[in-house]
Amino acid sequence: MSKKNHKQNLKHRRSYEHAFTVIKNIVDEWDPVGLWAMGSPTDEYESEIREITRLSFRINSVEELANAIQYLFVARFEEQLPMETCTKIASKIMGGTSTY
Repeated sequence: MSKKNHKQNLKHRRSYEHAFTVIKNIVDEWDPVGLWAMGSPTDEYESEIREITRLSFRINSVEELANAIQYLFVARFEEQLPMETCTKIASKIMGGTSTY
């Protein structure tokens, strides 16, 4: 791997890690399906957070991210989250990760 490619990979990795941290904080605070009240482990949403993070690099609109979030939680938890809530969360994510 060239030095330039290595630097680009490191930059992308740092961007991903930053986005993951921001999104984890947002999702954990939100607790979309009430797992914390049930005493679930703090990494319970990790796979969903990773998927949302991955999507956040490809999706350019709040509406599209909101749809993806809603679909993800239906697919994983069979939980139909209100689109209004998903839109608010998507907006927070897009705003919070725009610095990478």
